[in-house]
Amino acid sequence: MAFPSDILLPSDARYYQFVETDLSYNSNYDIVWSLQFKLPGDNVYNSNYEYAFGTFLTSLTGELSSLPGQYVGDTDPLLVSGQTQLLTEQSPTSAITTEGEIDLMVDSSTLSGQLIKVVFDSTGLYGLSGINGRGGVGEHQIKKNSISIRDYFHNLVFYEHLSAFSPTFSLTSDEFETLRVRYANLGTKISIDKKVNTKYQTLTTVELPFRLKEFDNLDNVFVGYSFCTPISTQNTALSVGDFFLKNAHIEGLETTEVLTQTITSAPLTFNPNTSFTTVSNITAIPA
Repeated sequence: MAFPSDILLPSDARYYQFVETDLSYNSNYDIVWSLQFKLPGDNVYNSNYEYAFGTFLTSLTGELSSLPGQYVGDTDPLLVSGQTQLLTEQSPTSAITTEGEIDLMVDSSTLSGQLIKVVFDSTGLYGLSGINGRGGVGEHQIKKNSISIRDYFHNLVFYEHLSAFSPTFSLTSDEFETLRVRYANLGTKISIDKKVNTKYQTLTTVELPFRLKEFDNLDNVFVGYSFCTPISTQNTALSVGDFFLKNAHIEGLETTEVLTQTITSAPLTFNPNTSFTTVSNITAIPA
């Protein structure tokens, strides 16, 4: 992760984020991707262990200013606020520049970062509200061992215990678990599936509150992954050991062209109006 300069990490903490940059996808069409993960039980050293991993769509090959801990690698909220000039977080603020001292600018109508993110979190803190108006739940509403989904504006659009979908779904396992994400219907729907035996079962489907056509740069989207441990403490004794991620597979349209097709049908048939004559001066005689 590319951290802001004022972020100090606890010793031996592990925060990783990477993006599959070999292929970019057109998010005007469905994108489906799957992965396998495993955290063996003997790599958990404390019953209060803290770790989270996520997967996301982004237009960036590397996040500009990622935050660790409960943010699980999300971009600094000020960086995505849509202001013309990107500023540092702490007061007094200063402009964020490139190595050539050129100010970083953002067009609020252009996608310039995370599009959607799904996080599996042992602490539930990814769903917590945060700095600069980051939406979420209060401390008394935290759901441990949960799944969270945040949209482009970092709004929390879904938050639930994993046990609500399956009592056997655990974030620790000695065997690889397979997950699949389906981003569909022009970005208005996202589904999370889990493979059980040889078939996928849908954990949840969420209707998203925005349409992708509101943004530009939707034809250059990558899939990324995040991993953080610990989440809320400098005590690395609560960190987990080796986390395994493999067999990432992505399907989507690899073109910037928006394909259209005109569909024609036979002309509609109709019944012509029937001619009629108006008759007047008729008197009804009572029976």
